[in-house]
Amino acid sequence: MEILIVEDEAEIAQLIQLYLEKEGFSCRICRDGINALQVFQEQKPDLVILDLMIPGLDGLEVCARIRQKPGTKDPFILMLTARGEEIDRIIGLSTGADDYMVKPFSPKELVARVRALLRRTLRQGGQSQIYRTQHFTVDADQRSAHRYLDTDHAEPLDLTTLEFDLLATFMSYPGRVWNRTQLIDKLWGDNFFGDERVVDTHIARLRKKLSLTRPIQLLLKRLLELAISLKTQHPTAKLGLRTRLFLSHLTVMIVGLSTLVAVGKLYSPRLFVLQLQNIEVGGFNLVRVRQKLVDGFETAWSKGAFWSVALGASAAGGLSYLLSKRITQPLIQMEQVTQKVAAGHLEERLPSSEIPELNRLALSFNQMAANLEGVEQRRRELVGDLTHELRTPLTVVEGYLEGLADGTIDPSTDIFQRLARETARLRHLVNDLQELSQAEAGYLQIRTEKLDLRPLLSALVEKFSDQLWEEGPTLQLNCPSDLPFVLADPERVEQVLVNLLGNALRYTRQGSITVQSWKQANWVWIAVVDTGQGIAAADLPHVFERFWRSDRSRDRSSGGTGIGLAISRRLVELQGGAIEVDSEVDQGSTFRFSLPLA
Repeated sequence: MEILIVEDEAEIAQLIQLYLEKEGFSCRICRDGINALQVFQEQKPDLVILDLMIPGLDGLEVCARIRQKPGTKDPFILMLTARGEEIDRIIGLSTGADDYMVKPFSPKELVARVRALLRRTLRQGGQSQIYRTQHFTVDADQRSAHRYLDTDHAEPLDLTTLEFDLLATFMSYPGRVWNRTQLIDKLWGDNFFGDERVVDTHIARLRKKLSLTRPIQLLLKRLLELAISLKTQHPTAKLGLRTRLFLSHLTVMIVGLSTLVAVGKLYSPRLFVLQLQNIEVGGFNLVRVRQKLVDGFETAWSKGAFWSVALGASAAGGLSYLLSKRITQPLIQMEQVTQKVAAGHLEERLPSSEIPELNRLALSFNQMAANLEGVEQRRRELVGDLTHELRTPLTVVEGYLEGLADGTIDPSTDIFQRLARETARLRHLVNDLQELSQAEAGYLQIRTEKLDLRPLLSALVEKFSDQLWEEGPTLQLNCPSDLPFVLADPERVEQVLVNLLGNALRYTRQGSITVQSWKQANWVWIAVVDTGQGIAAADLPHVFERFWRSDRSRDRSSGGTGIGLAISRRLVELQGGAIEVDSEVDQGSTFRFSLPLA
């Protein structure tokens, strides 16, 4: 059986190869995705052990291209990665993987899973049956499946090896109800060491590919969830803002109309009598009809006041309701958005409002939500990166220790040196993480003092000159003798320069490395200029991020934990300066930082 191992970590690849070859398998190792596809085309392996994070093309792309290659043997694909989140497993299996293992892993379990996958090939060797239903046909011999949309049109199904086995199993036993244990025994055999719930993932993926009405099912599900959520709300528990505004307007209106009616009822008849008396002074005799006139006036005034109050109250009430609704509509939207944000949907934002106060509130809320989203994204990235960084050395240590314990690997000086290197890597990583955490939280002590940079720069250049080999780059210092003093922490400045010089030596095979310093305005700038491999322009904005490396595979053959530049940036910022970078591929890089004058 031919097995292709696609893994950029040399220690892990050699460990896998060692265990598999002891079991009689023939193995070949590839370090990047492009080479893996070429070897796959030439060798036609029976099984591919595929890491996700590899140079060139990542593991998901390699898996997808293997599944899409026409006219080639469909191999089993076992994904092997440090990313163990549920979404990562689902994406890997959906892309076409048959199994998924998370680092650190047991080499014995890996061998058992490889045997279980290959055993399925032997079990299927004698099948020559075709299974048919009203809508599907499965040819077990040709390993092909079709769906019939009508009697004349057959649509081929794009299924992975495991999905095809599942479908063939279900169709070969129509009407049978399977549980997880039975399916595991049928598909994997007795040596299944994974989580039983992986069966659910494969079945859900198969059901999705077979379903014609999935969008409608999802829509109905969403409508049902919405109906349930509306049913469980209690809007009558307290008066809402719209009701309160409406009642407030109504109260003001009632008080105003009541005052109008009361004043009119009290003073209008008296004023009418005074008007009649003025008319009598002019020569008219109204003594006999005065009381009838007053009574008629009061009756007419009461009727007029009633209808005025009724119509005016109706108009004012309707207008008050509309205005209350218009004012509260943005607030209702704000409430809905804030509830979504509180539930974890940090991408939600408030719309702008024509009311200036509400618009300012929306802008402030959106800024807060954006900051929270950034913090959450950085937290997830940090956890994911840290998990990946820790799992890789743990895999090497655990694998070799297990091999030493059971006698699979013979103890030797080389094995113990490998283990020592991995434990040293873990120690450096933990130390760097602790320092980065303290620096970002502001807990790292910075003891600034008046500092002469020239002696410090000279000492560092002399120290690193001892690490240069004869055919390698030259290291030189370009610093004026009258360089002014700066206000900085000598220990932290040296730490930044050691990291920058270390990176320059690591990535510069020939040419020169120059440490420069100069005064500019109220700052002193220090730069490390090299003629090394350089950094692509698209990668420059990310060089100071945690765990970032220009090599997407996170290859550690060149050393480093991927945290040094992030620590350097924070140390410079805590001393009041700034750090910058310029670089071109194959031309070299310039890292420079500033410190304030003393």
